[in-house]
Amino acid sequence: SCLSFKSFFVSLLINTFGLNKCTNRDLKQKILEILDVQDLNELKEMGDGDFKWRVKLLLDGFEFWHKALKEV
Repeated sequence: SCLSFKSFFVSLLINTFGLNKCTNRDLKQKILEILDVQDLNELKEMGDGDFKWRVKLLLDGFEFWHKALKEV
């Protein structure tokens, strides 16, 4: 179900980027800004279409920067 994917994705963000650590508050804020949400739990509560669009936006941005940095 999409709810379990939403929970998985939020957990993935938290664990991959260490978003629960005090030292990563700035990173967490930037990710929230990119996703246009106030907190990560808001992702779990939004409609499936909005959620999928925001995840795609984040992943496309990550892929772009990863490839761009590889070229430099």
